[in-house]
Amino acid sequence: MALRKAILVQSINCSVAALCAACGAVDPEGFLEPADHRTDVEASAVVSSALTTSAVNDDSAAPVHTQIKYCTTTSPASAQTADCMVDAGYALVGGGGFVHYSGYGAMITESRPLDDRTWRVSSHDHLQADAHNLTTYAVGLRLDGVNAQSLRNLIGQFTVGVPNYNSISSSGILRMISGGAMATGASRFLVASKPSWTAIVKDHLVAASGGVGVFTTYVELGIIEGFGALDISQRTGIKRTVATGVASSTGSIRSGWAAVGYGGEATWSSGPGRMLFAVGPNGDDARRVVAKSKDHAQASKGGVTPYWTEARKTPNSHGLCNPGGALAASMDACVSSICAADAYCCNTYWDGQCVDEVQSICGKSCANYTCDTPDFEPDYWNTADVVGSNNCYNYATNTRTDTFAQVGRASGEWCNSYEDPACMTSTTIARLAANDGLIPSTATAECPDHRSKVVLFVRPGFPGPAYHWYRQDRNGRWSNKYAGQAVSGQQVDNPELAIGSGWELGGYFCTCSSRTQGAGHAVIQ
Repeated sequence: MALRKAILVQSINCSVAALCAACGAVDPEGFLEPADHRTDVEASAVVSSALTTSAVNDDSAAPVHTQIKYCTTTSPASAQTADCMVDAGYALVGGGGFVHYSGYGAMITESRPLDDRTWRVSSHDHLQADAHNLTTYAVGLRLDGVNAQSLRNLIGQFTVGVPNYNSISSSGILRMISGGAMATGASRFLVASKPSWTAIVKDHLVAASGGVGVFTTYVELGIIEGFGALDISQRTGIKRTVATGVASSTGSIRSGWAAVGYGGEATWSSGPGRMLFAVGPNGDDARRVVAKSKDHAQASKGGVTPYWTEARKTPNSHGLCNPGGALAASMDACVSSICAADAYCCNTYWDGQCVDEVQSICGKSCANYTCDTPDFEPDYWNTADVVGSNNCYNYATNTRTDTFAQVGRASGEWCNSYEDPACMTSTTIARLAANDGLIPSTATAECPDHRSKVVLFVRPGFPGPAYHWYRQDRNGRWSNKYAGQAVSGQQVDNPELAIGSGWELGGYFCTCSSRTQGAGHAVIQ
């Protein structure tokens, strides 16, 4: 990831070379410091630790899932900074903010990614004191079949800052998801943070020197193994204008798509100008967006335009490393190369030969991504070096880790029933399994991409909270292994009848296993 970010910064430097030559050198390493460490603002805001939080999950565009996390300060102040973190099952892709002001008002000074799960927003009043609260929105992304931490590793962030300048933009670098912006310098506020990605700031009524920073989140072009290709679409709403006061405009997310980023732009035709104070979801509706601008102290005719980015799985796409429908050359550079040599892969079917050509033509290994169903071979799991250090989760996913793998630990959140027995519920463990990259399914549904079926059971009560897994073997029957114990020599036809009393069905899932014992491809630990 560090190498990829270094390359990206160099590319952006080139794309804004003329701008940088006129305004001074870009310093992405040192120019943009966290808001609570800057010394060039009117009164540095301290990052608030007193927040009320809530979340809205949107699963309507499955296999793309999003979460909007809401974090609101509880103590009004003239300057606010609030960080908001998405849950461990998601990768941060976007965010926004809303200033709850009174009087003349307070405006946004920054709205940007802080790390791979956290979005930061800062606000400030101006000229007239206006103690206010602030809501920060953080947008998280989860993809069926992809471990959440693996997805966070695929999504990058980069920063470009230009001192003593009011606007900066970057575009055409990999596949941009969304972005953010930050004003530096006293009495400077956001005017625009919009695709692809542009940041504009201004002073207001009082001259103030300073700079501007643009932030973007991106994902590498091409197919994501275990999922397919990801479509990203940048959308523009309707510009709304007013003679003075607040201008507000909303937009709607298209069916089959999910919101992954927010933007807005304030514009004016007279007066000293307008600035943003709200960019994000419209209330608690994950399917609606809003942007709001206002003048301040003096009337300024103008308006606001909302922008947002949407994501969906590219129709008919799938991983390179498993047979499936024909893939379009436009989905991935490797697909393009393979189809130039073997048109069958793009015109008819992505068969085993196409999978082999991922290595022979593209030089990519499918060793960790090609799925298959395991045979029933208990002897491997019953050897002395395996049996005592692997559990039911290892066995069900056919993935030897020698760690007594726990559901969710590899994606950042897991349930320790000894410390928090209340977490041992069917809903919680099923959610953590999805975070690990297992795909929720049913007893009878066919798994995609040659994945195999596993089933979860949870025991919330006596003689102690626990979960247990069975796996379906190649012969269609089911087998299981308890932690530290040998695999039973008996398979069963219906695990729901075999599990016994006191256990609840937690759900069926699909996992990327292997024909080789212990060599499954689940990302667990």
